[in-house]
Amino acid sequence: MELYQNDDMFAELCSKMYEYYRQRSSKLKERDAKREQEAGWYHRKDMLDLVIYELHVRGFTEDPSSGVKHRGTFSGLQEKIPYLKECNINCLHLMPFLDTPEGRSDGGYAVADFRKVRPDLGTMKDLAELTEKCHEEDINVCM
Repeated sequence: MELYQNDDMFAELCSKMYEYYRQRSSKLKERDAKREQEAGWYHRKDMLDLVIYELHVRGFTEDPSSGVKHRGTFSGLQEKIPYLKECNINCLHLMPFLDTPEGRSDGGYAVADFRKVRPDLGTMKDLAELTEKCHEEDINVCM
């Protein structure tokens, strides 16, 4: 806030985060509740042995001859979950993928809309499906 003098934007972000938290899917709320029941869940061995894979969705591609149809998208990344599991990845850190302001993207880190992804990577539905599939494989997703 000191750097950008954006106190109002930060207050709006906090308000929106709370609103979106309340709108979370039943699966995510169930996941939250399970963790809340286990005090110190973040101290579990599987959480201490995090293997975090940080990636740019657009850049996470493979050889086109491999048959992957959606390279560099959320759908393409979803197809790579078995590979991530094989590498013992249990936390996926997605690098900038949210919609950015025209002409002021700050390398993708300036956000125009926290509820809209870059169209070249997919849709919010694609992101939700990727996250759900990762959770089914015990892979946490963060941004």
